[in-house]
Amino acid sequence: MLRVDTWEELSAALSQHWDIALCDYSLPALGGDVALAMLADRRPELPVLVVSGEIGEDDAAQIIRGGARDFIPKSALGRLAPAIRREVASAMRARELRRSEEAYRDLVEGSIQAIVILQRGRIVFVNPAATRFYGGTTQELLSLQPDEVTRLLHPQDRQRVWGAVGELRRGRRESLAGIEFRLLRRDGEQRTLEFSATRGQFAERPAVLVTLIDVTQAQQLREALIRGREEWETVFDSVPQSIAIADRELRLRRANRNLAERLGAPYRALLGRRFDELIGGGASYGDATDAVLQAGGGAGRDVVVDSAPLGGDFRFSITPFLDSRGNVVGTVHVGRDVTAQRRGEELARRRAAVEQTELIFRTFRHEVGNLLNTLRVTLDVLERNVDRFDGARREAYFSRCRESLSLADNLLETLRRYHAVDHVRVAPLEVAPFLRAFGGLLFEGPTQHGLRCQLESCKEGVAVLADRDALLRVLLNLIDNAQAATAGVDDPCVSLTCSVSASEVLLGVADNGHGISEEDQERVFNPFFTTKPRGSGMGLAIVQRLVHKMGARLALRSVQGRGTSISLIFPRLDLAAGAAPPLLHQVPIGAPG
Repeated sequence: MLRVDTWEELSAALSQHWDIALCDYSLPALGGDVALAMLADRRPELPVLVVSGEIGEDDAAQIIRGGARDFIPKSALGRLAPAIRREVASAMRARELRRSEEAYRDLVEGSIQAIVILQRGRIVFVNPAATRFYGGTTQELLSLQPDEVTRLLHPQDRQRVWGAVGELRRGRRESLAGIEFRLLRRDGEQRTLEFSATRGQFAERPAVLVTLIDVTQAQQLREALIRGREEWETVFDSVPQSIAIADRELRLRRANRNLAERLGAPYRALLGRRFDELIGGGASYGDATDAVLQAGGGAGRDVVVDSAPLGGDFRFSITPFLDSRGNVVGTVHVGRDVTAQRRGEELARRRAAVEQTELIFRTFRHEVGNLLNTLRVTLDVLERNVDRFDGARREAYFSRCRESLSLADNLLETLRRYHAVDHVRVAPLEVAPFLRAFGGLLFEGPTQHGLRCQLESCKEGVAVLADRDALLRVLLNLIDNAQAATAGVDDPCVSLTCSVSASEVLLGVADNGHGISEEDQERVFNPFFTTKPRGSGMGLAIVQRLVHKMGARLALRSVQGRGTSISLIFPRLDLAAGAAPPLLHQVPIGAPG
């Protein structure tokens, strides 16, 4: 409590926090009207009660117009304590409302998803993310007429999308989810978006509430809505993915209905618990979340979890959640059920393995059969004519027999190497040190044959799960093939590049050679297929098997007359948590580590 009698004292006191101000209307050095004016100007949220002697009606009206909440005559001081309690409680409610509105603004304006509200075909609300998707201003979107809103969609998508929205608006459908369409941006660029929508209320009138995710670059932005007003709850809970919002310690702050139902627990029973423990994500999930937090406002991470609590395999996208000032205050977790997808992929892998085994058996039987038949015929001729043949001719037949045996031995050795692939053991492998250590060895052959060699590495801290020896074997094989493909071309060149995204590391071997025909591109990884006169046809088959054993995948691009590139695509593993995607930089061939 503080008593002030002058303008200077009141001005200094207003720099401190107060719950209420009591003001006498008649003071020698500070009039009530002056005090009220200062309070209204400097602290309009501070409740003021005027306590004074009897005054006229005009003065009482002036007091209320000046900003006082009430007038208490000194003859009725019994009313003072209830009035103080009432005004302090009212001021606290007002502060809570302001905090709620600020949190709501943080939710909507800080969301990385676009949020749009439609009424009668017009856009009546957009958040900043929506204006970024469109490439214009909020006012431009809000001023669009219904036919202009329709023209934002690609002509081939309009009828399908607006038909679905019309069914939703008329109550024939409760919600929409997973619908893709092409947006025509203000600058003419075309983007592919996926949207979810539901019916709701906005400004006390029926509306369609829409959330949009940009999926153009095959990286979908996930729904990231936290606490908000009731009209947003329907949107949040209608999303078919499992969504959670956690604080920096991974404690759950918000979950949508889909996640709560999958976990089989009331929503409020989940709050405050660690999300990685709720879904059975293990230490790796917590490490991935820490990396997102350390990266600040950078890219997110994708993690696949074999989750018993959720009842299957789920791919979670973890992204940072930012407040209105750009500070990372938590993480958003969006999970998709990929159980059927992964089982299908496993079934496809097993089917491919069986088919490849059958192909190897048929080819091996055919090749060995041909060699044995050649050997049999040669020995039969030699046996019948051994006495008539001179020494040179007998040696020629013996040489043909030895050659058949050697080819058969090579086939058996190739099969042995193919079987040895089963012994691949993956471990974290830093890419930059690996390329520094083996760059000279990888390009030793091409360098000796006069090829121009290029190596692009990545910055430190980027790693993959791989078997070092297996990866070296793969790259040696690909570079050897690239060298052979450049025979006879001008300025032959072989390159090994490393590029890094938020979730993947790509090692690419490329050449400027003769290229591969479209017909042969479909067969180059088949066992025993070769275009080389003395090739075994197992090199790329072994490469493919080694790459798959390390959990990576292959991508082939080739144009006849222009060259070939083969890429090894690994899931990214950051040894330094939160390392940003590195930039490419040149590493001299054979540079010391």
